[in-house]
Amino acid sequence: HLPEAYHAPKEVRGWKELVRSRSALVKLRTETKNRIHAVLFKNGLESPVASLFTSRGILWLKSLEVESHFKLSIEKYLSVIEYLNKEIRDMEKAVREKVSETKEMKLIKSIPGIGDILSATIMAEIGDIKRFKSPKQLQAYAGIVPWVHNSGDKQHNGRITKIGSAWLRYAV
Repeated sequence: HLPEAYHAPKEVRGWKELVRSRSALVKLRTETKNRIHAVLFKNGLESPVASLFTSRGILWLKSLEVESHFKLSIEKYLSVIEYLNKEIRDMEKAVREKVSETKEMKLIKSIPGIGDILSATIMAEIGDIKRFKSPKQLQAYAGIVPWVHNSGDKQHNGRITKIGSAWLRYAV
């Protein structure tokens, strides 16, 4: 008899799609910011502001006197970042509207540092918590248990296994 695979309900699959899409947009924005940092590095420039992508940092970027191809690259990357910021805000609004506020979600959000988006990610990735018979099963699903190798009467523990949901592991 084969164990039955878990198939999340349609609602949970919808949550998962939203939070994963938002995460992909954030990743694109980070990649674009890194490209701006690469342009600065190529020109031997260091930002005079602590955070480069604040209004002060963006003003500084726009005022740079660098070769035209570098200036154009920075302008285009800033446009992409501006566009992605809007899309990420829209996706976060959709997540807040779509993901129902369950008692489990309220409990997760009571943990300091966890807000709407992170709690929605955790809820979407876990699905029905009752499908896990024990906390250890949930930990294994998240891939946050140590690798264990037994040989005879010796046991060796290693790093976390990272087997399971990378999305959930990121969230926790």
